[in-house]
Formats: sequence, C-alpha cells, structure tokens
Amino acid sequence: MNITDLKNLKRLNGELELQKDELATRKELFDKRTKSLIETIAETTKKIVDQKVGLTKEALDEYEITKVKKFACGIGIRETKKISYNAEEAFTWAMTSKMCLQLDKKKFEKVAPELVDFITITKNPSVTFPAILLVEETEVIK
Repeated sequence: MNITDLKNLKRLNGELELQKDELATRKELFDKRTKSLIETIAETTKKIVDQKVGLTKEALDEYEITKVKKFACGIGIRETKKISYNAEEAFTWAMTSKMCLQLDKKKFEKVAPELVDFITITKNPSVTFPAILLVEETEVIK
C-alpha cells in the first residue's frame, strides 16, 4: 500500500468529519430559527382539520335530509360503491353461469412461453436515436 494514499485517505476522513460537524451545527441553528414557525403551522393545520370535521358533519347531515350534493365553495358529496362478496362463491357462480372469465394476458405472456408450445415469439427490431447526436466535427451530416 502506498503511504501517500493512506495519508490522503486519513486527511479526507478528517475533512469529512469537519463537514459533518458543520452540517450538524447549521441544522441545529436552522431548527432553532424555524421552531416557532413549525409550531404555528402545526396549530393552523389542527384548526383546519377541526374546521373540516365540523363542515363534514354538517354537509353529511344536510345531504341525508335534502340529498343535495353540492354546497358553497365547491364542497360536495361523493358517493362511492364498495362491493363485498365471497371470492370462492363468486368464482363458482361465474363458472356455472358460463360467464367469460378474461385471460390475464400479462401473466399468461410471462409464464406461458415456458409451459406451452403453441406460442410464437417474433422480434421486431426498431431504430432508436439519442436525444443528442454525438458527431465528430470533421463529419458532415446531410
């Protein structure tokens, strides 16, 4: 091992430690300077959440009575559907009803070439160009 390289590594490690210390000092100063702003933001965020909770309850109560979905300032009611069922029962029904179950093409194309012999794979070459053409100055592009 070259002693010069080892000394250089030691010097770089020392520089790195000084840089990390400087970063920690600056971060601590930044945290002190921004602490009150961060607290103010947290308080305002809590007030907003509390306000939204109240408005949400009011809007849902109003919707239950009037079925109106649009309120002031763009506040609205969105109805979503959630379907729940037993997956095994649904599959059995689909099979007995002769319902067409779609082929999962992505999964099939991933595993089938190794499992079946009726698949043909064709490769179609295409040309791609870089965003910036690197050309020697002596060459002429026409």
